[in-house]
Amino acid sequence: MAAAALAAAVAIPLGVATPAYAGQVRCSSDTTSGAWKGRCFRYPTDGDSGGVSGSVHNYKPGTDAYARNYFHAKGEYFTLHNETSHDAYFSAWRYVDEEWKVIFPEVKLSAGESRELDFILPEGQDVAARVCVKSRGCVTLDSYRS
Repeated sequence: MAAAALAAAVAIPLGVATPAYAGQVRCSSDTTSGAWKGRCFRYPTDGDSGGVSGSVHNYKPGTDAYARNYFHAKGEYFTLHNETSHDAYFSAWRYVDEEWKVIFPEVKLSAGESRELDFILPEGQDVAARVCVKSRGCVTLDSYRS
């Protein structure tokens, strides 16, 4: 799955929403299927001037099952949660020199696991985050900013 995620990262379209838009937005990519759905959020007023935080969710409506990849622009870190009964996979990229470069490759979390990943990212770079739930699809948003 790692090779497929990296290949898909190169094809992520840039700039789905304007930097000033906050709240729920259309995801850049949503391949969820069946009862599972994708949801994406952006928060440009997070205390990081010019930064845009937000999250991508892969969830099953009507249940407490979800996996979430949350990017915090202030502090440049990611909070990963897997509250499903399946394995979930998380990844992120930054847009540098006209191409998407991996911030962290696919991180696998088992059911009920969470993790925080901290990075030093240059200010003003576009950031993309993805969450995939095994056999239920992936959700990506590419309009965050460090």
